[in-house]
Amino acid sequence: GMVQRVGIAQALINEPEVVFLDEPMSGLDPLGRREVRELILRLRDRGCTVFFSSHVLSDAEALCSRVGILAKGRLVASGPLDSLTAFEVRGWELVVSGLRNDVLTRVRPSLSAVTPLGGGRFALELPLTTKPEGLLPELVATGAHIVSLNPLRTTLEDFFIAQVRGA
Repeated sequence: GMVQRVGIAQALINEPEVVFLDEPMSGLDPLGRREVRELILRLRDRGCTVFFSSHVLSDAEALCSRVGILAKGRLVASGPLDSLTAFEVRGWELVVSGLRNDVLTRVRPSLSAVTPLGGGRFALELPLTTKPEGLLPELVATGAHIVSLNPLRTTLEDFFIAQVRGA
């Protein structure tokens, strides 16, 4: 981790306008990863162009405005992150607690998946055809508690896998 930090410091010592980083968070502990992420964002905010390669696609998704995907040594996709993945909602994840078994049995046909999370909580995956606003009142009326509701979106990893398989 310290070698990685020294390498990054060497790259930044003269305040360059363009920086190339190869796996900049590799070998770092969680605190070091956060520090490098924050550093990259500060560089971006001061107008520095940062190119970095990474196999950790969640890092690229969190930091990049543009991405390029290489497969078998060829560039198979590139462009603004939001246009590549389109971040389309493909369903909903509803986490509930206090869900009675009879209620779960009744609503299960309208769900894509049910995952027990422990502690009496369940993650219910709703397809786009099942609107959360139609299901929420029914669940709450039967004593369930809504923990969270989040859209399920296409990630950079999903897009990457599709591109690499197609190459």
